[in-house]
Amino acid sequence: MSGDQSGSIAQPTIGLSEQVADVLSERIIDGELLPGTFLPPEPQLAEEFGVSRTVVREATKVLIAKGLVEVQRGRGVVVREPASEETVAQAFSLLLRRRSVTFWHLWQMRVILETEIASLAALNRTPAQLYTLRQSMLAMENPDATLEDLVDADMEFHYTLARAAANPLLELIFQAVTGLMRASRKLTLGLTGAERAMRGHVQIFAAVEQGDSTTAREMMRDHLEAVREDLESQPASALVFDQRGRSMTLAQHESRDRTLTHAPHRP
Repeated sequence: MSGDQSGSIAQPTIGLSEQVADVLSERIIDGELLPGTFLPPEPQLAEEFGVSRTVVREATKVLIAKGLVEVQRGRGVVVREPASEETVAQAFSLLLRRRSVTFWHLWQMRVILETEIASLAALNRTPAQLYTLRQSMLAMENPDATLEDLVDADMEFHYTLARAAANPLLELIFQAVTGLMRASRKLTLGLTGAERAMRGHVQIFAAVEQGDSTTAREMMRDHLEAVREDLESQPASALVFDQRGRSMTLAQHESRDRTLTHAPHRP
């Protein structure tokens, strides 16, 4: 692994707990922290990174959510033996953060990937997956849904299609770019609301439900063309991901609040 992973954290555009979690994630994925190994105690990590124990605690929650560690009561936080697909997805996500990835790179990949996912989903979907697709569309119709709710429902729709394609490699690649896709959908849904996305989802769903792979592919392509139009309406500065896989514009707004709550200090 390249780069210095010790010493004080000093990247103001990223939350401190996220920075600590990123470093520990890399150590786990690179094999520096092996399965069954306990993380150093909170006071030791707080001293190493120059942050409070509260920040370390929050970083640990991020690692738990990723499935990289688990808490053993009375013993500490231990590194899990992850499923191979989890390891690959996490490693790929970390590598993406080191590259200059833009929303346009993501859009091009989605056209290549998701058009075929939709086509395969039409051939392989199960009744349970059709039900999940319907539920995600109903969630987007909820007039009380927040932007985060809309993004969650949108991601559930697209991820269910990836599972329905019945190709573990396609699902794995989709998982690896989930963070980037969330940022993209947060930007575009924030601009146009759910109605435009819903129209695309309804057309894709109808083709998938009918088992029409050709139309499913075409409807997904049309859906992604609408995404392209939304992206074209944005300044170039809004279409660059930060190191956490978010729009730089959104990250700048979020960091102002985070600076107040995550300022480094000693307990």
